Amino acid sequence: KSCKCESPRENPLLRQIRALTDEEKLQDTEIYFESSSTTLRTNSFLLGLCSPMLHSMICGSFNESGLRRLVLKNVDGGAFRKVLDLWCGFEDDEEKGLLGMQQLATVADQFLVPRVLSVLEDTMVVDQLRIDDCCAVLTWSRESA
Repeated sequence: KSCKCESPRENPLLRQIRALTDEEKLQDTEIYFESSSTTLRTNSFLLGLCSPMLHSMICGSFNESGLRRLVLKNVDGGAFRKVLDLWCGFEDDEEKGLLGMQQLATVADQFLVPRVLSVLEDTMVVDQLRIDDCCAVLTWSRESA
């Protein structure tokens, strides 16, 4: 049902990270989602902490490095934002169906965010996985592997 990493109330660092994520002056990086033609402004330090893949894209030898603008193709911007929120300790109380969980898991896997993947797995197994969904999950995991 709801996804929860570690509550910001329980961890002072997560509470501070969560408070700083919406601070406009710290949003030094723009992510452009080509498939939906939408953008997200966020903090490059936060992205680097969250994902080794994003860290490499920002600081490594990728074309995007140093530009403070990432172009992501075939990535759902809404799912990407929710993965960042979950990593920051934001509690997502929105009811998700199997498809929504798969979208979040795909983004978390693509950008190597294992903490969010484990939360999604726990949430799906405990709260949502029914026998009739097992076949769909196995088919999806085989196709996305």
